[in-house]
Amino acid sequence: MQLRAWAAMKRRVASEAGEEIAEASSKGKVFETRKSWRGKSASASASERDTRDPAASASLRVVGGCRGAADEARLASLRALAAELRVEDSVEFHVDVPFATLRELLAGATAGLHTMVDEHFGICVVEYMAAGAVPVAHKSAGPAMDIVAPAFASADASEGERDDGEAVGFLATTEAEYAACMLRVLRMDEATRAATARRARARAARFGEARFAAGLRAALRGALDEMDARDERRKDLRDVVAKERIARTPSPRKGRPGSPGGSPGGSPGFWFASPRRRRTPGADGGKSPLKPKRL
Repeated sequence: MQLRAWAAMKRRVASEAGEEIAEASSKGKVFETRKSWRGKSASASASERDTRDPAASASLRVVGGCRGAADEARLASLRALAAELRVEDSVEFHVDVPFATLRELLAGATAGLHTMVDEHFGICVVEYMAAGAVPVAHKSAGPAMDIVAPAFASADASEGERDDGEAVGFLATTEAEYAACMLRVLRMDEATRAATARRARARAARFGEARFAAGLRAALRGALDEMDARDERRKDLRDVVAKERIARTPSPRKGRPGSPGGSPGGSPGFWFASPRRRRTPGADGGKSPLKPKRL
């Protein structure tokens, strides 16, 4: 779709140029009557036209990566299609370029072309806009619903038609619509294009990491608050259970006079019960069973 739309745009430019040359020729402004000057005059006229019309000298840069034989075959078919459409002189293929080169290509782009139908989001469109390139995307799914919004109402708007000042790019469906959108972007005056690029960059900022994190937190705020409240309730319940266990556990210091757990006024200190069975006072005449008897 990209190459065919580009070829359609170039044919339209060539057609307009042919009509201009024919009109100028009928008025005697381009071709000399002598045959030897005809080629030179036509060449000079084409050069002046390219300088005057940015669309005539514009080039399409196709940037991507090849992961294997299937991608290599697809790249070869694209090169062949460009030659078949006779636009190979204005189409460049940049394959597996470093990230720094990719950034340079985006920074130097006037517009970004996207033609995938029903793409769920469209991260490449956001990258175009973040780099300041005016997006020309497919009028479906993510790009139409979330990214290129609002879009210009028409690609064929006349120069004097007033825009709403909020459009961030263009949406298209057919090859003819894409060609018209690209042609309008390339022929925009510098002030209009710069203003559109600023709005597009501001729109792209909505999809940055910080904005995404803030939006995710806001969307989950209710659930996160409920989880925090549940954690607090669990903590309170653990505290209650711990206190109940302490209250029901018997203390080993109770019942001995002179100990902190015994009668009031007892001497401070801890007392540990012997594991031996206690001797009842007076049961053996007051003698300790551990002392040997006198013979």
